[in-house]
Amino acid sequence: MYSVHTIQEALEGHLQIQLRYCQSELEDDCPLLMPRVGVDALHAHCALADQLSYETDALLAYSRQVWNLCVALWGSLPDLGMWL
Repeated sequence: MYSVHTIQEALEGHLQIQLRYCQSELEDDCPLLMPRVGVDALHAHCALADQLSYETDALLAYSRQVWNLCVALWGSLPDLGMWL
């Protein structure tokens, strides 16, 4: 069962992350938002997904898995020095 409150909380949180990790400029009196280079926003999205109540909401559980997969594919890797 999907909870409208938790879905809204997730969407608002992800939008806040996007705003936090973007550059803004004015171009012809119109705001222009551009994502910053790097993976910090990706890790912030994943951390938010981990915090939400995914145990009771199947959509949030699926979202959490997707964010974790994205981090595994494109996020910062742990220090692999001991394996080299």
